[in-house]
Amino acid sequence: MKRADIVNEARKYVGVSRWQRMGRTPKGLDCYGLVILVRKAFGLKSEDWQRYETYPVNADFMGPGNRMFTQVHPPFKDGQLIVFQQKGRPVHMGITCTDKYERRAVIHCAANHRVCNEEVLEGALMQHFRALFDFPGIED
Repeated sequence: MKRADIVNEARKYVGVSRWQRMGRTPKGLDCYGLVILVRKAFGLKSEDWQRYETYPVNADFMGPGNRMFTQVHPPFKDGQLIVFQQKGRPVHMGITCTDKYERRAVIHCAANHRVCNEEVLEGALMQHFRALFDFPGIED
């Protein structure tokens, strides 16, 4: 699996999938649902929660990331899992990419956008950066 493959898979949901809390289908998903669908496309198993709070505690959210991915440090590369914190807790994630203008961006499904989208990774969004992970077996 190459970084471009991960980005292409995540982009299938941009503008198509609406945000749905705990959503795990192409019609409706949340940020973690996007990651689960991308992993599933490559035959990778995922840990999932039966239920989680809007702002889960640190261990609940970072645990699966640490078990299913390899934590890395910037610089950012396409096809990485990026985790953001809100209200002091890491509770949002997306897939890193490069947009058509060669800017670093993130593909994510956030409640405030109501749909899966691709957004430039700068300003306020970068201020919430918490962690970065590589998919297992990824090739540059």
